[in-house]
Amino acid sequence: MTRRTLELSLDYRCNLRCVGCKACDGSGDTLATPRAAALLRGHFAAGMRGVWLGGGEPTLRDDLLPLVRCARDLGYERVVVQTNGLRLAYAAYARALAQAGVTEVRVNAKS
Repeated sequence: MTRRTLELSLDYRCNLRCVGCKACDGSGDTLATPRAAALLRGHFAAGMRGVWLGGGEPTLRDDLLPLVRCARDLGYERVVVQTNGLRLAYAAYARALAQAGVTEVRVNAKS
């Protein structure tokens, strides 16, 4: 059985300035919280059981923890956050992500 995963790029803001990346130029759209929650509900109803949250840097969003909780409350089995990891240096924030229901964190590494 294949796992079906919804990929949500929440927005394209970032707190790094990586060479060649366009995330910080302000040209990307922001996915509003109600729209993101509606997509989570709709795709869960359609059979998705995993969600990937990324974009630019999702940990910059004030609504990331509520969106993670929303996904888990709906029944998503996997909630993956793709991050540059800077906010994970704050133990309280890392704990809050885990308590909200993040099941996997993927850290981008640039050399």
